[in-house]
Amino acid sequence: MTLARRDGKRLHNLRTFNTRANTEMTQFSKDVSDVELAKRIKELKGITAADNFETILKLLVPTEKIDTINRIINGISQEDEFALLCKMLECCSSITPLHQTPIMNENEITPDFQATFHPASFLSNVSSYEAPPFKCMVEVKSTEKLKFKCSRSDIEKRKRFAERYDLPLIYAIRFTAIKSHAYWIIVTADDLYKKNRVDSSDYVDSITPLLFDNYSIFTNSSYTFIRKYSTNNDGIGERHPKLGNLQSVELISEAGKVYQPSAADSLLLAMLFNAFGSTKSYSETYRGESVVYSAFRIQNTLTLVDTIYFLNNLVSDEEGNKFYSPDRAMANLDSPTNPTKLFTRSSIERLIRRTNEACSDFFLFGMLGEIETHRKRVDKVAKLMGISAPPNQK
Repeated sequence: MTLARRDGKRLHNLRTFNTRANTEMTQFSKDVSDVELAKRIKELKGITAADNFETILKLLVPTEKIDTINRIINGISQEDEFALLCKMLECCSSITPLHQTPIMNENEITPDFQATFHPASFLSNVSSYEAPPFKCMVEVKSTEKLKFKCSRSDIEKRKRFAERYDLPLIYAIRFTAIKSHAYWIIVTADDLYKKNRVDSSDYVDSITPLLFDNYSIFTNSSYTFIRKYSTNNDGIGERHPKLGNLQSVELISEAGKVYQPSAADSLLLAMLFNAFGSTKSYSETYRGESVVYSAFRIQNTLTLVDTIYFLNNLVSDEEGNKFYSPDRAMANLDSPTNPTKLFTRSSIERLIRRTNEACSDFFLFGMLGEIETHRKRVDKVAKLMGISAPPNQK
């Protein structure tokens, strides 16, 4: 047999093996429920590159099911985003995923997480170490609409499971239509059962601001924000497509006081500038050195949650691929060589405090909702915990 014929036979055998393997795997996939299949395939998504994952998906899933499986995976991935957001916000001392297929009792459905929150308060200087623990189970849902509905039967089954462990149940609902924000609304299972719906407008009245310790952040429009770039020198971590590498940042008050933060703070402030935006900017460039002068919008507001979410979504590689991807970030958290790096609440709040110590009231703050709304949130969570609302939260 010639070499060419031998190679041709090997190639034929390989193709036959691949075809048979694909047929057997996709046949097995047809016998598994879509939800169970999506759960197991999602785990592979967390440890593979995007192109490789598409190949695996086509190998394991019948063609007619791919869109359905992708849709289920996107929904399940919201669980990863919620857990990752809790980690970034440092609002939990524990959040543990639960297996969601009860074997013994068909009248119960397992929620997604068992968690311990510590409702702190940045505005009242109440740290998470001082706050009593709020132990609960969490069911994560998502919707592409601006309202969410859930069957009462589904809520009852999940409540039965939580009650078995003497824990309250809360629902965390992601409104995916609001793409540029981490728009989560957290409600008690009892409230969802009574209303049978949650609207995107329910955010302020929900217990989200309390459990996330979320508040609004303003930038003081009386300050001028200055960024210096160079095409001649290395920078501190940000590159402008035309002006080159960021060298430093300065803040100038109306009285002319100049504050120049450290390199690390300069980079963070420059990144935050992209979140808050400006009313106008103008630049001066000479021989590759540029200075950009900007003013902030009056009362341009972000919440702390949005700020942290924005910063983590801003970082990308040279090809523009975002480092922040919840399923891959979760899979890589305990990597011994390249663990997931995240901007966290403490890093942002320390920056806020350092900046305000040097530049009086550069960052301004506000509570989400009125005082009475906040008291109702505290009372609701305290009731779930079986205690009276703590005096320092009232």
